[in-house]
Amino acid sequence: MKAFFARFRWAPALMAALAPVAPTHAQALADVCRPVEEPVVGGWARYRLRGAADSTEMRLALVGGGAWGGAPHVWQESLVPTPAGETVIQSLVPANPYDPTTVRRAIIRAPGQAPVEVPASALAAMKQRAQGTASLDACRTGQAIGWETIDVPAGRLRAMHVQYSREGRTADVWLAPAVPFALVRSIVTGPGATDLVELVLIGHGRNAVPTVPLPPGSPP
Repeated sequence: MKAFFARFRWAPALMAALAPVAPTHAQALADVCRPVEEPVVGGWARYRLRGAADSTEMRLALVGGGAWGGAPHVWQESLVPTPAGETVIQSLVPANPYDPTTVRRAIIRAPGQAPVEVPASALAAMKQRAQGTASLDACRTGQAIGWETIDVPAGRLRAMHVQYSREGRTADVWLAPAVPFALVRSIVTGPGATDLVELVLIGHGRNAVPTVPLPPGSPP
């Protein structure tokens, strides 16, 4: 067959087309996103969040398993610094698939105060401010650009570059399957020229434990 094609000038191009192809970016993105949909308890990632006027740090972690209505859930913990100290927010969210925007229960400990459970009437507001959704948005609605090697404070990582748009905002996201939540860096640009938010990974690990004891009792 090769000898036959060699008689024609276009043979190399045709033979290249018949050769096995490497996985597409879309296939690679599906592999990257698999651990995002089913995160593992113990994973944590710390980020630097920079806006147009200021910057801060935050940590996301999965610190325990749970259940709700017979379905597996997970306790997600966010540590957010404030001038008075660190605020701890624990949220019980679906685990499979992972959905941090569906908050079943929530515990908040403000600096210098005892932990309190958030009333059910206030959980909807927490959904609007849910953390850890950039990687999910990229996985579920984004377009894979390709693999890139990027340098962040957490080190040099090979990550999949993904772009997506949502609610008038555009986002460039870099995902690496070895990182909990997969998120290495994100740049979200809003309608305004100065409306830009950047999230960058500064550390990660697999040994997270609750900062505040998880509440006793089983959910309904």
